Amino acid sequence: MINELPRFFEKILNINEPWRIEKIEQDGNKVNIYVNFKRGAKFEINGKKYGAYDTVKKTWRHLNLFQYETYIHARVPRIKTEDGIKIIEV
Repeated sequence: MINELPRFFEKILNINEPWRIEKIEQDGNKVNIYVNFKRGAKFEINGKKYGAYDTVKKTWRHLNLFQYETYIHARVPRIKTEDGIKIIEV
């Protein structure tokens, strides 16, 4: 059951390829969900696909899951396009 918990959260949070939940930690009444993308993933901008050249760590406060404060943490990829550097929308 514990191994299926990340897949359950991916479904209820609508997390799709190339994104995945890497781990979930619970500390008291706080839940931290860590989202990452698969190595080598390509991200589409204006019909073209780009690979990440680096990442920026970001944290968002999600609505409570039951009585638990919920935070989502992600490595957000940055890509280089002809128009400059873009941060991928998570």
